[in-house]
Amino acid sequence: MKRPAVLFTLIELLIVISIISLLAAMLLPALGKAKQTALRSACISNLSGIGKAFNMYISDNKGYLSAYYNNGTGMEDGTGKGFGSWDGGKGKEFLGSGYGLAEYLHIRDQLGVGMITRNSSGGILRSKFACPAEENIPQANNKNLKSLGYNNFISGYSSLKTERFPRPARLFVIADRNARYVDSSGSGDYHYAPKESVISTTDYQTWRHNFSSNFVALGGNTANLRFGDAKMAENVYYKGCINAPSWHAGGRGNCSGQNCSDITSF
Repeated sequence: MKRPAVLFTLIELLIVISIISLLAAMLLPALGKAKQTALRSACISNLSGIGKAFNMYISDNKGYLSAYYNNGTGMEDGTGKGFGSWDGGKGKEFLGSGYGLAEYLHIRDQLGVGMITRNSSGGILRSKFACPAEENIPQANNKNLKSLGYNNFISGYSSLKTERFPRPARLFVIADRNARYVDSSGSGDYHYAPKESVISTTDYQTWRHNFSSNFVALGGNTANLRFGDAKMAENVYYKGCINAPSWHAGGRGNCSGQNCSDITSF
C-alpha cells in the first residue's frame, strides 16, 4: 500500500527557517570572536619570532641595542657604541627593508617589518610579519603603513648594553602600532610610544585586538595587555626622564634626548 507523501505546511516551514536563522545569529558572534582570537594569536606568534631575531642581532652586536636608525651590518664598531647609535648609521631604519632586523628575519620581499604598502599600480602588499588583524591600507600609490613599531624609549639606547636593563621581561621593544598614524608625506614610520589608556588616530598606541594590544619584550617574551593595564605606564616614552621607573637603566631615562652618553657609566 502506497504511503501518502508527507508535506510541510507553510507555517512549519517558516518555523524551521526561523530556528535556523536564530541559530545562525547565535553562532556568528562566536565565529567572529574565534576569528579575532586567531588573528591575535597569529600576531603574537609573529612577535615571538621578531623577539628571537631581535636578540640574535643583540648577540651579534656584542650585547648592544640598535637605535631607530641602523646601517644594517649588525656588528659593534669597536668604539664602545653600536653601529645603530644616533651618532652613526643615520638614515636607515632598523625595522626597514633590506637590512637590520628585516635581514635577521630573512624578509626577502623588500618590505620592512610589519609594513603594508600600495605599489605604483595600486596593488596592496603586506610584509609576512605585518599584524594580520590590521585592516587599514594606504590610500595612495607608493605609500605605506606600519602595523608594528619600535619603542621610542629603548630605540635611543644603542650606547647601552642590554645588561643595563635589569628587568628585560618588562621592557617592551616592538609592539602593535597604530597604522593610521602617518607623517606629512602620507606614510608611516616605525616609532612607537606605549600608553595605557589612549585611543586616537594621532597617537602611536593602538588596541586593534578587541581593546587589547600585543608586545614583545627585550627578554623575548610576548604579552597581550588590555586597555588601561598599568603595565603600559611603566614603558614610558624616551623623553620621560622624570617619570622613568627605577629599573629603566638606572632610572634616569634617555635624558640626553639622543645618544645616551650621560648614562653609559651605569
